Amino acid sequence: MFKILKMTGIFILIAVIFIIISLIIFFNYAPQIGATPNGQRLERMKSSDNYKLGKFHNTVSTKMDMKSGKMLGVMLEFFKNDKKREPQEELQVDKFNPDKYNNSDNNSFSFTWFGHSSILMKIDGKVLLIDPVFSERASMFSFMGPKRFPLSHFMNTDLLPDLDAVLISHDHYDHLDYKTILKLKDKVDRFYVPLSVGAHLEKWGIPSQNIIELNFL
Repeated sequence: MFKILKMTGIFILIAVIFIIISLIIFFNYAPQIGATPNGQRLERMKSSDNYKLGKFHNTVSTKMDMKSGKMLGVMLEFFKNDKKREPQEELQVDKFNPDKYNNSDNNSFSFTWFGHSSILMKIDGKVLLIDPVFSERASMFSFMGPKRFPLSHFMNTDLLPDLDAVLISHDHYDHLDYKTILKLKDKVDRFYVPLSVGAHLEKWGIPSQNIIELNFL
C-alpha cells in the first residue's frame, strides 16, 4: 500500500510539474498572447500622465471597490449553470451587405453592429472597423472561453468593404482578436490603438509604420 501511495504521489508531482512547464511555455511563446512593450514604445508609455508605477490609471478618481459579499454573489451567479443566460435557438440577423459602404457617396453615414463592441461605420467618406472579433471564441484558447451566440449569419473579414482604418479600444480578448487581426493585416494600412497595444500588432506581423498609438483619455 505504501508503494502504491508513493507511486501515486510521484505521478501527481510529475503531472503538476508538466502542467506548470506547459503553462510557462504557452504564456511565453503562444502568439495570441501578444508582446510586452519595450524600447521607444515603453518610453512613450512612461511619459503619459496616465502611466504611474508600471500601470495605466484613470486621470479622474474612479472607485472600483466592491464589497466581498457582493463579489461572492456575482461570482456564484456567473458560474451558475443557468441555460436562460444565453439564447438556445438560432438568432435571426440580417446578412451583411457591403454595397452600402462601397457604393454610397462620401456624405452618407452607414453603421453596422456585429455584436458586443465590433462595429463598422462610414463617416465623412472613411470606412472604419472598430474592435473586430470574428472568431468563434473571445479567448486565448480555441477550445474554451466565451463563445459567440448562434446567429443565422456570421461575419468574416472576406465580406468587409475596403477599409481606411481599424480602431482598437483595448487589448482584452473580446476587443482584440488575434485571428481576425491576422486576416486584416494585409488589407488595412492604418491601425489606431492605445499606448502599449501596438506591441501586440507588431508581433503579429503588422508593420510599425502602419500602427498609430494614441494616449486615449
